[in-house]
Amino acid sequence: MSQALDREILFHLQGAWRQVNYQLFDSQLHLPSFELTESTELLGRWHSQRRLISIQRKLIFEAPWLEVVEVLKHEIAHQFISEVLEVTDETPHGPCFQKVCAERGINHAARGSVERSPRVHRLLERVNKLLALAESENPHEAERAAEKARMLLAKHHVTLNQEGSDLTWLRHEMVFKQLGSPKGRHYQYEYALINVLAKHFFVSAVWVSAFCVHRERPGRVVEICGREEDVEIAAYVYDFMLNHLQIAWKAYRRTHQPKGLKTKLSYFLGMIEGFAAKLTRQEEQFDEGERALIQLSGARAVAYQTQRYQHMKTKSIKGWRPTGDYHKGYREGQQLTLRKGVVAEASTTNLKSLSFESST
Repeated sequence: MSQALDREILFHLQGAWRQVNYQLFDSQLHLPSFELTESTELLGRWHSQRRLISIQRKLIFEAPWLEVVEVLKHEIAHQFISEVLEVTDETPHGPCFQKVCAERGINHAARGSVERSPRVHRLLERVNKLLALAESENPHEAERAAEKARMLLAKHHVTLNQEGSDLTWLRHEMVFKQLGSPKGRHYQYEYALINVLAKHFFVSAVWVSAFCVHRERPGRVVEICGREEDVEIAAYVYDFMLNHLQIAWKAYRRTHQPKGLKTKLSYFLGMIEGFAAKLTRQEEQFDEGERALIQLSGARAVAYQTQRYQHMKTKSIKGWRPTGDYHKGYREGQQLTLRKGVVAEASTTNLKSLSFESST
């Protein structure tokens, strides 16, 4: 591994540390040293006497950057306990540490294990079966199956929210996930797609700074937050839509011979917004009480994300005038039906069964 790449990684870890210190710890901490470790068991470690944070090299090269940052947050929480609160009479993952993490949406577990609950498994299995029916060659049958899948998700949230929830339950139920890879430039259709997820699939989304190790380039990437089942489904919809855009564009090029990047971007934006309009029409079937309970799910996702990013900023995106191909894409998007693909098996996250540690 090149020393230049190691220096680049350490530089971006320092940048991520500064962001976490500002976002979650009100800039109370002083920058420590960093190192990459060859450990095969520990994801990260805080060495208080050396003022050093170690991050596993394998994690950096195999996990999405936001999972690396999550491990870093865990170690920064140890640093905060050690250097600001100066707690010395508790175990490393004792009550004080758990409280600090809970207030900031940080994984406080001593191990990064992520296990899917039976409830989540059952729901994803049912959704997958309905989307399998949406593979039907009969367009009316396919449409009904896809609508039933959407109705199932909505009813699922109505039921959960009727049962009530406190913030402790919220913290344990909510998860996050990175969508795609960091890059320097994003187009309007990509922002529109993220808005679809946030508005119609019960997740909250934020664009964050990140580093793509394999391309050795910084950029921005989307993090979505929500209940585990919602994050799983929203991530599937994200991948499904990006894949379908490419397939539809190839077919469109054969019949219309469009030219230029703007034409392609206009078509993509139209398809995303046409699909969004279709989802809005489907949601009009819900009564006022159901819509209120569904909105509560989105509010809880936002609350969790606000814990994780306590100093978020809103930035407007500069608009542009799409070409006439937008309207053709819009009409196709209104006819789009989600198909089978949601995974119902156990999670294979990179954090599974690996450990965090603090050294005093």
